[in-house]
Amino acid sequence: MYTYEQTNELCNYTRGKTTCGSCAHAVNSCHYGGATGSDGALAIDFGNEKNGNVIIQSALNCGAKSARCENASGATVACSDSSANHIHISDRNCDRN
Repeated sequence: MYTYEQTNELCNYTRGKTTCGSCAHAVNSCHYGGATGSDGALAIDFGNEKNGNVIIQSALNCGAKSARCENASGATVACSDSSANHIHISDRNCDRN
């Protein structure tokens, strides 16, 4: 299960380049398949940061490339931090983070 851009669907085709408006994720984000991916989104965000450490460990045990709690700006923070609002998990096949 992976996420994709829902607010501005064109971002899914431009890999996050702001050709037709702003995008929710950085250019070439794993949410858009990274810089070279061809199989669609390779990342997901979960909104259950209270259980973040358990979700992160489970994702890593199952082969995720990276898993971490982030704030609304996408910065890595401790899951216990009051600014944490989601867990970001990237698939091992993504060439970005």
